[in-house]
Amino acid sequence: MENLTCKITIEEAWEEYFDNIDFREIIQSDKFVYTGNSYILNNAEQRHGKHMLVFREVEIHEPNGLTIRGDSPSSSSRKRKGKQYDINIQSDLPKEIIELRKATNKQFEKNSIAVKSAWERIYEYLELEGANPQTFHEKTLLSSAYFTKAKHHDNSPPSMHVIVSIVAGYNWGLQRAEELLKLAGHSFSPVYKQHDAYIFVIASMPGYSIDYMNTLLVKEGLIPLGSASYSMK
Repeated sequence: MENLTCKITIEEAWEEYFDNIDFREIIQSDKFVYTGNSYILNNAEQRHGKHMLVFREVEIHEPNGLTIRGDSPSSSSRKRKGKQYDINIQSDLPKEIIELRKATNKQFEKNSIAVKSAWERIYEYLELEGANPQTFHEKTLLSSAYFTKAKHHDNSPPSMHVIVSIVAGYNWGLQRAEELLKLAGHSFSPVYKQHDAYIFVIASMPGYSIDYMNTLLVKEGLIPLGSASYSMK
C-alpha cells in the first residue's frame, strides 16, 4: 500500500478532528504537535516503526450517505473533495519547541516533589514566563484579576475554562493542562464536545492567538476562551 502524504491546514484539522474518531484519538494522545501545516511526533523516542500515518478517503455508498474514512471502517466523516489527511512523524522538532519542552519538563519534575494548589502552580509557571497583569490579559483574554488570584494563591480553585484559557494562551501543552486540571479537581471528559475542543486548541494550535482559536470555537457553537462571554468563577 503506497503511502500518500499531504499537508493539512489548521482549519481542515479542526473539521477532521470532530469528524474522524481515529484522528481525534491520535491528537488526544499528545504524541504529536502541529507545526508547518503538518503533525510531527512530540518525542522521537516514542516512534514505533512507521514513519507516517496516512488518512485516505475511501468512498463507500451506504444507505445513510456516510463516507467512510481512514484505515478503520468504524471511523466516518463528511466527504471533503477527495483530500487525504496525514500525520507526518519526524525525528526532530523545531529548536524553539525543543527548548520550551525541556524547560517545561524540568520545571514539572521540580514542582512534582510537593503537592501545591492549582493557583500556586499556575503562578510558578507564570513567573517563568515573566508574566505581568497586562501580558497575562493579552495572552489569555482573561481579566487581570485572575493574575491576582494566581499571585495570591486564591482559595477557590480555577474553573476548567480559566485553566484552558491560560494554558492555551501560553502554549503550555496538554501535559501541563492535565496537571493543573487535576490540582483544581477537574478532568477532560470525552462526553463533552467542549472538552474535545479544549484538547484540540491546546495540542494542535501552538503559536496561534486565542482570538483565532475563538473563531473556530464560536463557529462550532462552543464557548470562546477568555472572559469575553464567560463570567468569572
